[in-house]
Amino acid sequence: MNDIDRDSRLVSFADRLAPDNRPSGFDYLRILLSLLILGDHSVLVCLGQDAQRDLFSGTTRPLIACLVPMFFSLSGFLVASSLVRGRSIVTFVGLRVLRIVPALAVDTLFCALILGPTLTTLPLQQYFQSTGLWEYFLNILGDIHYLLPGVFNDNPSHLVNAQLWTIPFELECYMLLTVMAIAGLHRRRTAFLIVTCLITFGIAIRVYFKPVEVVDVWQLVVPSFLISVAAYLYREVIEWSFRLMAVTLVGSIVLLNQTGPLMIAAAFPIAYLTIWLGMLRPRRDPLIRSGDYSYPLYLYSFPIQQAIVLLLPAGRIWWINFLLAAPISFLFAAFSWHLVEKPVQKRRSYLYALENWRQLRRARA
Repeated sequence: MNDIDRDSRLVSFADRLAPDNRPSGFDYLRILLSLLILGDHSVLVCLGQDAQRDLFSGTTRPLIACLVPMFFSLSGFLVASSLVRGRSIVTFVGLRVLRIVPALAVDTLFCALILGPTLTTLPLQQYFQSTGLWEYFLNILGDIHYLLPGVFNDNPSHLVNAQLWTIPFELECYMLLTVMAIAGLHRRRTAFLIVTCLITFGIAIRVYFKPVEVVDVWQLVVPSFLISVAAYLYREVIEWSFRLMAVTLVGSIVLLNQTGPLMIAAAFPIAYLTIWLGMLRPRRDPLIRSGDYSYPLYLYSFPIQQAIVLLLPAGRIWWINFLLAAPISFLFAAFSWHLVEKPVQKRRSYLYALENWRQLRRARA
C-alpha cells in the first residue's frame, strides 16, 4: 500500500494517461462491470424483481448500486478524450453513432427475429402480426421496449432485455455533452464543471420532490458521466492517489446507502474511484487484446439468461444461470465485435474524409 501511494502521490491523471492515452485498467474494468451486472441480473431472471429489490436493499446495496454509474463514469472519461482530440462535433457525434447503433441494431434483430420466434408460446403467424413485435424494432432508435409477444411469459421476469434501460440515458448523456461542446464548454473547464454541478443539483431537486424507489439508480448515471468528463478536462491537476481512492471508496459506500437526493452525491466519489481503477496498468492478456467485448456482452447477456431459465430447469438457480450465461454471452459478444462492430469501426475513415472535405471547402471559401 505504501509503495503504491509513494509512487503515485504527485502523479496526475494526465501523467497516468501519458504513455498511450488508454491504460489497460479501463479494458479490464469494463469486462468486470459487465460480468458483475450479469451476476446481478441472475437474481432477477431466476427469482424475480422482488428478490432483486431485497438484494439491493441489503448489505450488498453499495456494490450493486455502483455498477451502472461506474459504467457511465468510465464512458464519460473515455468519451471526453475523444471529444477533446476530435476535429469537430460532427465527427464526435458520428463516432458515437458508430459505437452504439450497429451492435444495438443486431441485438434487436436477433431478439425479435430469432430468439422470439423460437421461444414464443404464440403461433408464428400471430407473433409476426403482433404490434408488440414491430414496436420492439424501435429499440434501434433508443425508444426501448422490453417485451416480445409470448416470449418468457412463464419466467419469473417477463422482460426480454431489461439491461437496455440504460440506452436512453446514454443517448441523453451524449446529447448533453454535444450541446455543451457546441457551446464551447469543453474548452472552458470551469464553466463545464459549473454546468455539471447545476445539472446534478437539478436532478437532486427532482428526486426530492418526487422520491424514487430504492432500486432506481438512474439518478446517478448522468451526473456520473458528466463528472467524469469534467475530471478529464481537469486531468492535469487531479492527483492519482491511493489515499484519495480509499477515501472515495468509503464515501461511495456511505452515500450509496443513503436515500433520496443525498444518494446522488455518490456520483462524485464513484467517478474518481472508477477513473483510478481504470488507470491501473495490468498486462493485457490475449482476450483483452483481441477485442472490446464489454458492450455486446452487456447487450446479449440478459436475453441469454432468460433463455437459460426457460429451457433448463437448473437454469433457475441463480449461480448456475450465471455460470452458463457468462461463456455463452462471451461467444455472442465475440460474434458482435468481430463481425459487426469492428468492421463498422473501420468505416471511421469516411468520417475523417468528410471532415477533411468540409475543412477544405471552408478554407477555399
